[in-house]
Amino acid sequence: MPERLTPEQIAEVLAKHLVWLREEEGGSRADLRRADLYRANLSGANLSGANLYGADLSGAYLYRANLRGADLSGAKLNWFSHALLSHILLQHAEDDIEKRSLAGLISVSTDWCWEKFLSVDHSMREWALDTLAQYAVDGDDAPEEIKKRSKEA
Repeated sequence: MPERLTPEQIAEVLAKHLVWLREEEGGSRADLRRADLYRANLSGANLSGANLYGADLSGAYLYRANLRGADLSGAKLNWFSHALLSHILLQHAEDDIEKRSLAGLISVSTDWCWEKFLSVDHSMREWALDTLAQYAVDGDDAPEEIKKRSKEA
């Protein structure tokens, strides 16, 4: 069972991670493998390069969190977090303008729900759905279209 971290423990991990990112002595990469981060306030946190393998991010508050290069394999995602989903797409988009534009659209369209997104006619829509399907895990709240694609992959 994932370990639920207290806000103080999370703050300590993030502080050491920032020191690690600056390549200073005493820092350590954020190791949040299988951590229960449900309802954790990670707003504005720099989790660049953090290990979030198998973590429960389903209810985490991730507004303006930097997840560049973070390992999100097997993590339980918050499928309604525009910040998290757009960040995942941005990581996979590389330098492709169309893919990056869709990631940006998701980031700023916080008034949209999945129903609206699924109705959007965008050249990279299928790519986005297939990419996100790679992150669906059993028991999460992924939309049915994502679950379906995940099982087909």
